[in-house]
Amino acid sequence: MKKSLLHTPVLRVLAALGPVIALFSAGVGLSAQTDARKIFQDNRDNVMILYVRNHGTPTAHGSAFIAEYNNKKYLITNYHVISVAPMYLDPVQGEEGDEIENLSVVRVNEINDIAILTFPGIEERKGIRLESHGASEGETVFALGYPAVPDSRDLKLTITDGLVSNSELVVESYGNETEYIQISTALNSGNSGGPILGAEGKLVGMATASYRFMQSTNLAVPANAIIEEIKNIDDYPRNESQARRELTERFDSIARNVRENYRHRFGNFYAPSYKLEIYPRVLQASGRVFHAHALAVGRNYNQLEEVIRDVALHVKEDEFYYYIMYLDYFSNFESSENIGELIFRTGSNPMVASELYLSARFYFMMRRQAELENGQKFEYRSYAIRSVEFSDNYRKAVANIDVTISQKTFPLKLNFKYEWGNYYLMPSYDYFEN
Repeated sequence: MKKSLLHTPVLRVLAALGPVIALFSAGVGLSAQTDARKIFQDNRDNVMILYVRNHGTPTAHGSAFIAEYNNKKYLITNYHVISVAPMYLDPVQGEEGDEIENLSVVRVNEINDIAILTFPGIEERKGIRLESHGASEGETVFALGYPAVPDSRDLKLTITDGLVSNSELVVESYGNETEYIQISTALNSGNSGGPILGAEGKLVGMATASYRFMQSTNLAVPANAIIEEIKNIDDYPRNESQARRELTERFDSIARNVRENYRHRFGNFYAPSYKLEIYPRVLQASGRVFHAHALAVGRNYNQLEEVIRDVALHVKEDEFYYYIMYLDYFSNFESSENIGELIFRTGSNPMVASELYLSARFYFMMRRQAELENGQKFEYRSYAIRSVEFSDNYRKAVANIDVTISQKTFPLKLNFKYEWGNYYLMPSYDYFEN
């Protein structure tokens, strides 16, 4: 994994860029400017603001666009933009308009960071024609979206231009290799999910991420990857063989994260609907962890190791693992910010807080099932599926597996729910009691 790329959800990367002002000299001729104006005017009604809200209040936003493929329209954005929270759309650039409440998620691909949605009346709206496009180095591209400007509440559709720097950039993240288009087009927080268009107005890809400490190095999901997801919309499990294959692929993804000790990633595999459901209780746990950390820091310990030991004495075992997930998460971000402040701010984010909490519960559950003593290290070796029972037309599954670690082999029961085109974990044990 390249630590400079903060992936899944990648919006965290864009938010981390901060307000940076730089001056560049670019050889953009009159024809390119003319193309930019036309592209902006032709597509301004296709690009929308996608808000994420918590208890009715918008807490974040990204961009989305309507695309047309095989005479059918879809709303396209990044998976990390929608993740777990209820959504609504502000349909037109900065103008007053009816909010679209009845959004439906059709399919997502977490690894490629793609989300496909729909809503009533989408077929009556304009859309960007989606067709196979092979980007080429040196090609001029334009990004449309709604970036957030610090200290301003004025959200308007913007356009920026740049070049395709690398048409086939392969990035490894958490054991998965993903292909992106590397572009020099400026992207900022809020651009996520917006279209990347070529000089002729064709869709090249979708804005998704930036490298934190590199200039003009941004990533777009290729248009061809979006097309593949649309083609797979109706490819849900129709028989036990297909269901077993998809469930095994999910197990393999979880196993990779366990093997590489990406403990803070376990929560990503839980159903988005469940993450939102448990958030009120997660918020309480986050408050207790923050309080324990603040008290430990107040005792004037000089080393983080001393703070960690003190926190362990003042919270329950499962909540201590929650604290550890915070430390794992922020160590990957190489952040110099105060840990307490980060815990406080992250606790108010339903997606991240619930994922870290569920990561802690999953790790705690495995340790308890393995009957490990305190201090014993969990060294994963392999897993084997003993049995799987499907129900609800293969939309639900109960799997019994054997997990082998360095010390022993132990049984584990896992519940799954098919949602948004994927099998997601559901609680298999009582996740709020020791």
